[in-house]
Amino acid sequence: MTSLISLLKRTCTLLIMIAISSESTAQTKYFVSNDGSDNNSATIAHPFKTISYAIEKAKAISGDVSIEIRNGIYYLDTTIQINADNFLPGSLQIKSYKNEQVIISGGRRLALQWQPYKENIFVAKVPADLCLKECL
Repeated sequence: MTSLISLLKRTCTLLIMIAISSESTAQTKYFVSNDGSDNNSATIAHPFKTISYAIEKAKAISGDVSIEIRNGIYYLDTTIQINADNFLPGSLQIKSYKNEQVIISGGRRLALQWQPYKENIFVAKVPADLCLKECL
């Protein structure tokens, strides 16, 4: 009877250890913030600056990666491309940090000097190299 109890204890201990090890899959987290720098370590205190850079760094990770984006508007200089060859299904998550408001814009922020034209109409000069249609 004592050996049976001892065997049950060892079996239960082994099952618990297997359950714990299978549940604790490591996930790499990268944080992105407009106040960050792509030279940072991507922690919550030292986030990356751009989403594109975080995705590039995530390609080198063999496990699950979560990219958490802090509050703000993120203007994209280029199209973000995520290739299925670089990630396993479900291994990449891109989301806002704790449901903060995140806007990813394909637009371009312009710093214009608006001048009154007449009545309630304002005008501004735009850069000569600004492409307002699809640029080839």
